[in-house]
Amino acid sequence: MRFLIPILFLTALTGSRVEARLGETQAEIEKRYGPPIRKLKFQKPIEKKLKYHFGGYVIEVSFIQDRCVIEAVDRDDRGFFGEDEIAALLRANEAGLSWQREESSNTEREYRRTDGKAVARLNAYLTRLTLASADSSTPSEKVEGKPVRKALEGF
Repeated sequence: MRFLIPILFLTALTGSRVEARLGETQAEIEKRYGPPIRKLKFQKPIEKKLKYHFGGYVIEVSFIQDRCVIEAVDRDDRGFFGEDEIAALLRANEAGLSWQREESSNTEREYRRTDGKAVARLNAYLTRLTLASADSSTPSEKVEGKPVRKALEGF
């Protein structure tokens, strides 16, 4: 049973759309994951941060202007991500492109999508994969007269 849930999740990812999940609306994400299990605290420029449970995984999604800018994925059992799980999660967000592993001076693994518009970071403990829009360093549209960023820096 312990291995069945990740296998089912990987099967679901393999059969999912090729489009990036970053950039999707809350409605699109809820169609995939179901309703959120919790609303989380957040800081600007994030406008909403929701937690979902799907196939043995917990997904924290951050939104700006109803678009997903960050997805942080943890295993429900707090276990390590296997290489097959990492590959499947990256594939689900490749938007028809591919990911390249980047050299890093720390113990985390970092990946950049070949279009440069998304980054992924696997923490040093191999327990959390965070995918984020790479446009975080430049302010984009304005909300209530204040510039917002498409994602948070540092991911």
